[in-house]
This record gives sequence, C-alpha cells and structure tokens, in this order.
Amino acid sequence: MSRYSSPRVSPSRKKETTPRAAPTQDMMPLLKESDVDLEKDESLIPGKPHITRKRPTMSEKDSPPHPKDELSAYLAPLELNSTPRARKYSESSLSSKEGSPSTVVLLNGRLSMTKRQLGIVGAVINGTWGGTNMIPLHYASLEGYGGVGYTISFAIGAALVTVFMWLLRYLYHVYQTRGSFRKAYGALPSFHLREMWWSGLISGSLYSLGNFGSIMAVTYLGQGVGYSFTQLAMLVSGLWGIFYFKEIQGADMIIRWILAASVTITGIIWLSYEHEGESVH
Repeated sequence: MSRYSSPRVSPSRKKETTPRAAPTQDMMPLLKESDVDLEKDESLIPGKPHITRKRPTMSEKDSPPHPKDELSAYLAPLELNSTPRARKYSESSLSSKEGSPSTVVLLNGRLSMTKRQLGIVGAVINGTWGGTNMIPLHYASLEGYGGVGYTISFAIGAALVTVFMWLLRYLYHVYQTRGSFRKAYGALPSFHLREMWWSGLISGSLYSLGNFGSIMAVTYLGQGVGYSFTQLAMLVSGLWGIFYFKEIQGADMIIRWILAASVTITGIIWLSYEHEGESVH
C-alpha cells in the first residue's frame, strides 16, 4: 500500500450518509398530534405535509412558575378537597378497610382529627362562646342600654372580630411562607363573591334577625330563661337536617331524635315558669 494512499475503512465503520426516508402517509397516524407541527414541504413529499417536531416556545419553556404552583406543597395538607373527585379520592385514601371515618389534617400535618371529633370540638366552642355572648348585655342594661340599641354595638364587635380572625390567619400564612406577603395573600381562601353573594346575603340576614330576637329575649326574660328559649334554634336546624338535607335516615334514628327534642322542649317550658318579674335587669 502506498505511503500516501488513504487508509482502508471497513464497511462497518463507514459513516452512514444515506438520508433517512421521509415519513409517509402510512406513518402519520402513529405520530401524536400534540407532539408535532404540520408544515408544507413540496421537496420531500409532493402534495403531502412534512412532519417536524414542535419546538417549545419561550412561554412554555422559560415562563416562571405561577405563585399558586409554588404553594402546592405547603397548601396540600390544608386544602379541604374542593371537587367531588378530590373528595372521593381523599375519603377512600384516608379511610381504612374497616370503614373508619375520614381524617382531617390541620396545621400542616401537625394535627389530625376525624370529622366527628372536629365537629364535636366546633360544637363545644360554639356552646362555650355562644352561650356567653349575651353576658355583656346584662352590664349594658345597668347603664340604661339594651334592646334595639345594643344591636349596633353587637354588630361592630362582630365585624372587628371577623377582621381580626382574617388578619390572624394571614399572619399565620406569612410565617409559613417565611415572610412572603404575596404568597401569604395567595394562600388565603377565595371569597367566591359571584357564587356566594346571594346565599351569604340570605344567611347573614337570617342570622341578624335571629340575633335581634335573642337580644330581645334576654332583655325581657333574662339570661336563664330568655336565652334558653333561643335554643329552640337547635330543633329548627334538626328538622331541616332530617326532612330536607336527609342527614338523619332510618325510622329508629328519627324516633330517637324526636324523643331527645321532646326532652329539650320540656326543659324549656319548665324554665319559663321559673322567671319572676318583667325583667331581671
């Protein structure tokens, strides 16, 4: 072999220079529509579109993540499944095979309670604080204020407490997000004004009218008798739960509820005979 002759290259090491065949019409159904972009190229397949892979655009490749996406890991334990599919998955995953009640996770996983336990805690809090919310009316009446005039003061106090509770929750989210006020604001639940304005207006109006009746009852019947009468609201709420929302089903359970309600009504009637005078104030 000559000194200046080119070295022999084995057939296996030869560089493949044969161009790949362009995709034919038979191959097109195998390509995913979401991964390709159609462009006409008459030089490859006359009369047929040439298939080229779609390149990611700047908005798809380099766009920064939305603030809501960054909070997904933090908010996951606090979310109360908003869709029926999520609720079904959560209940099936949290319930054991023996049919134990679902568990609600609070405080970023630090506290877990069953729905029954959480409901009982809420009822105890309502009974403790709700049962004492008319105590200041007793001292206000000693100064000559009560009845209709007390409702204005009560409404202002309720508004201040509502704002304070929202501020407290916002500061908690600020602590969880390590001082990020923007992320903390994004973690707050939505007001859903478009969906909730009508039902919220009706609920607030009914509560205000009922609360006005409570103030009048306590003013003229006293704490022991007047406020005890207002607990008839439990019976009305129970009737809604039985006949409209179907929360209690079965003749046996309904009969037990009626017996318990009868005991409550009997106790309220007995208390009404213990009242002396027109007003205790």
